[in-house]
Amino acid sequence: MKLLKTVFVVAVLLTVGCAKEVEEVLPPPADTHGLCSACCVFLRPQDNCVLGAGVFVAKDDDGDHVYCLTARHVLTEWEYDDFKQPPYTNPLGMKVALSDGGGGVRVWHAKIAPERWRFADKVHDVAWCELSDAERKELRIAAVSVGTTAKDGICESGEEGRCGGTAVAKLWEYGAAGISRGADLVLVLPEREMSKERASFGTGATTNALGKLRDASPVLVKMNFRHHCTMKGLQTPQLLAHAKLNHGDSGAPAFAMGLVGKKHYPLLVGVVTSITDDMDADGRGKPGASICPLDECVVNVIGTSLSSKRLVDFPEYQ
Repeated sequence: MKLLKTVFVVAVLLTVGCAKEVEEVLPPPADTHGLCSACCVFLRPQDNCVLGAGVFVAKDDDGDHVYCLTARHVLTEWEYDDFKQPPYTNPLGMKVALSDGGGGVRVWHAKIAPERWRFADKVHDVAWCELSDAERKELRIAAVSVGTTAKDGICESGEEGRCGGTAVAKLWEYGAAGISRGADLVLVLPEREMSKERASFGTGATTNALGKLRDASPVLVKMNFRHHCTMKGLQTPQLLAHAKLNHGDSGAPAFAMGLVGKKHYPLLVGVVTSITDDMDADGRGKPGASICPLDECVVNVIGTSLSSKRLVDFPEYQ
């Protein structure tokens, strides 16, 4: 009997030791600085007016594939002074503000060929382009990891090409991670400054806004794409959240605080697409946000040229 007890105690200790070792593999959750370092803000070249936001995501373990992800309409609905032309085909290119890693801002005058911008399908309001090797080295982008599961995506803080302990979460992981109705959200939004000369303009910096999911399941939302006659009134699956937004917040990343192992991590669940009338069960309205979820369809398509489509080939954008 004494021998059996000894074996049992040793087995328990080994089990606890293994569990502790597994937990220690996961780094501390990303902080505000880490989240902001993976984000960007699109500015109008003429006056630095905020036109949208985005987030960088990295796919594959080596981090060699980094993508700038945003809401698709941020790229297709921009207006310039005397003519309307989507920025991904505009000869002026795009002005993108990034974190300099020290709390300041640097500006990337991006000359991205139109053919590089891709999307998954009409229904999901997201688009992305892959950074070239030269761009990655020049910009030193931090990024949110895309893994087979959220746990696979979380990697060591400070690892090159990563922003720390965070990852992309798919819809089927929400339940296990505790992402449900009322879950806390962190939205990394463009920061504004007011002046007499203009109503608002972008500093390129980002600020966090706290919100809560109205439901963890996407619902159909009617969205009006003003400049695309064939897409007006399109029904799209969106996550709804209680959060106050401004025009120009489209494309900003939304992180839900999810449980991975024994720690709560900010998990990227989608990008902001529109302002909504978010209603409670009692019918009272609250400031609302529509968030396009990065479900399996979208996440699995990023980085696969066979499944993704080029924006320049999409007839709705001609």
